[in-house]
Amino acid sequence: MDRQMDYAFPLADDDCDFPKQDAAFRTSYRRRLRLQGREQEYADADVGHIFAWQHAQTNDRNNVFMQDRRWNRVAKDNYDELNCAFSGAQRCRCAYDACQSEGRLSEGRWGGWQPDAIRAQGSAQFREMGLYTRVEGGFDPSSPAIQSGLVQFDAYGRPVGVGSLIQDYERLHGRRRHGRPVDPTYNDQHEAERYAAIASGQQRPQPISNWCCVM
Repeated sequence: MDRQMDYAFPLADDDCDFPKQDAAFRTSYRRRLRLQGREQEYADADVGHIFAWQHAQTNDRNNVFMQDRRWNRVAKDNYDELNCAFSGAQRCRCAYDACQSEGRLSEGRWGGWQPDAIRAQGSAQFREMGLYTRVEGGFDPSSPAIQSGLVQFDAYGRPVGVGSLIQDYERLHGRRRHGRPVDPTYNDQHEAERYAAIASGQQRPQPISNWCCVM
């Protein structure tokens, strides 16, 4: 497995027996990492949710990944689309299905959105930050932010520096509240339709001449 994905998704795909309560879920997940002898490897990581939005968050094996701690705590529940883009197409769909099985995505932040459109939005935002995402998950090493050293990987494959890029992005585009921009002109339905068209290949994303985060 790719080093980035091996770090983000360290447990076997058939390891699904977890408690649903938040604290117990995270404790159980970390206990498995200790049994693998990987506790030190994840000292600076959180058990992060792919869909972290307040009403979507589901403690399910398919909706979590080991996430750089600063990235997780800067993003909070405002950037699920970035988590989806990093996780890749298949894992984004699995996370979406896990949350939707409990009726968590039919309304609110992600009502009207499909997983491929969510991932397409996240990929476009990461691209503006200088990070190219791959369909199978992870960042492309040719990304400008990686080539410049703004994002680096530790010895285990954890991407370091993403939190700072998100802060720069938010300074440029404005604050968010539970995922939605604090902007009265923002039209969520329009965005859902636009990224659905991009995900299906009916529309090309606008080229970005300059990524927003500079040294």
